[in-house]
Amino acid sequence: MRPVRAFAVLSVTLAIWSAWRFDEAGRTYAAMLSQRPQAAAAQGRHTEPVQVARALPSFISTDAPALAGRLVARRAEPRSGPHAASIAFLDDPKPEVGASASARFTASAEADAFASADAAYRALAAGNRRAAANSFASALAADPMHPNAAAWKAELSALRKRWRMEAYSLIREGTSGLLGDRPLLGGGQSGARIGYTIDPLSRRPVEVFARAAIAHDRINGSERSMQTAIGAAWMPRGRQGPAISAERLLAAGGDARSAWSLRVSGGGWHTADDRMPFDLSAYVEAGVVGARSRDGFAGGQALALYPLTTEGRFRTGIGTGLWGSLQDSGNGSTSKLEIGPAAQLTRQLGTGTIELRGEYRFRIAGEAAPGSGPAVTIATRF
Repeated sequence: MRPVRAFAVLSVTLAIWSAWRFDEAGRTYAAMLSQRPQAAAAQGRHTEPVQVARALPSFISTDAPALAGRLVARRAEPRSGPHAASIAFLDDPKPEVGASASARFTASAEADAFASADAAYRALAAGNRRAAANSFASALAADPMHPNAAAWKAELSALRKRWRMEAYSLIREGTSGLLGDRPLLGGGQSGARIGYTIDPLSRRPVEVFARAAIAHDRINGSERSMQTAIGAAWMPRGRQGPAISAERLLAAGGDARSAWSLRVSGGGWHTADDRMPFDLSAYVEAGVVGARSRDGFAGGQALALYPLTTEGRFRTGIGTGLWGSLQDSGNGSTSKLEIGPAAQLTRQLGTGTIELRGEYRFRIAGEAAPGSGPAVTIATRF
């Protein structure tokens, strides 16, 4: 029962950590939103004309030149007396009248677009992805040429995204043992994952996925450790929150295993700002493999990197990392805790990213292989 107890403890820990992390993220995002109206207002052309445009009486169309000509033709008043000023105005409309009306309607469209986008960000902060998508679409329809239209399009595309693909390769000496969803356990391995979200706008989306992983040791031998899996993941806190996954593992080598697996995973991140000038990221997972003969596993990593360059699509940083892994099976338990320096280069490729990270990991606790040594990780996400 040790795997089950270990899984339960790690799952509860992950749940507590996730709740804290998302509450903190919510407060941070709310604080960001509270300053958006002032910033956006500064980018706009003018805000006063919006009130004038909305307060225009229904007879504003009589200012149009065509209507003015017809009205004058039907009137018999002389061009003197109390009506002379109004007749002269109708008979000789100024071109700036049309331009002024156009400017007022343009300002109104810009204000409506901003109001819809502001509502979208607030809905997103509250976890209502469907309302956020509808509001972003309304903002783009109201003013497709708004200065922030490109950002709104990107937000809408991300909300509606159904397909996700990830691939990684961890280059390191040593055996790998169980092959998890991330390169956290053991030595060198490579893997890929593709997922399809059934309803990306759901508050609690479900994703079906397929993945494959192969250990680098004995890669050309008959006992190579290769494994594939198909399964589904439920995200009770949205696509950025923790996931509960059930999958069927399919062995493709003598060191792999065909079995059912249940896993809980999640992560968080922080981009460097004035209050915290470090890029922070963390990921943890814990699970059980097998219905009768159960193997428990857990792993996690945390990185703190100081950004050196953030120009264009490139971002580089140096700092430190912490890595840990645990396996508990019928043959006993094995674990490892490592710490060491890290340097990372991130390159944005369209809607995806590619990361290259070099590390030196010092084993400070545990006995699991491999020992201390360098590691290189290449990862991409789309």
